[in-house]
Amino acid sequence: MTEEALNRWLQDPVVGKLVVLVAGLVVIRLLLAVAHRWVGRHVQDVQIRYRARKGSTAFAYLVAFLLSHRHLQRTAGRHDARLRSRGGGDRDQNWVELTLRYVVDYKARRVTKDRVFTRVLEEIDATGGRVGIAAATLNIEKLAPLEIRLADEVRVRGVAEEL
Repeated sequence: MTEEALNRWLQDPVVGKLVVLVAGLVVIRLLLAVAHRWVGRHVQDVQIRYRARKGSTAFAYLVAFLLSHRHLQRTAGRHDARLRSRGGGDRDQNWVELTLRYVVDYKARRVTKDRVFTRVLEEIDATGGRVGIAAATLNIEKLAPLEIRLADEVRVRGVAEEL
């Protein structure tokens, strides 16, 4: 594995989060081992030693949860997205398809979408009929005859013959 491939792999957000999680768990286990060894040497009563170990384990996992929760709050939603509005299009003989991307607060996305498309429709109306909106339609005038053969040679005629 080359250094470039390793860097690409480590820069993947999912892999990065897994590495942070594993490193955090290793550090917690090491700290717990040191704490348990210290408690084992300095506390003589078995009941108190048991409770101290259980309490220190619960405390360590609580601290780990709070730290990871804080880390996720700081980094959640951060990714290498393009944060500028942009548009694009595609066309063929009969159609033009436009794509519009815009950055907006999560809570305002529907209102903004409505405003954008209302403005697009107003601009289309302002062309005086030179630009229009098409809809795909399918017109079925007559169905072809339908014949079904079953294993015992019974024939069923389709509804299309009655039309």
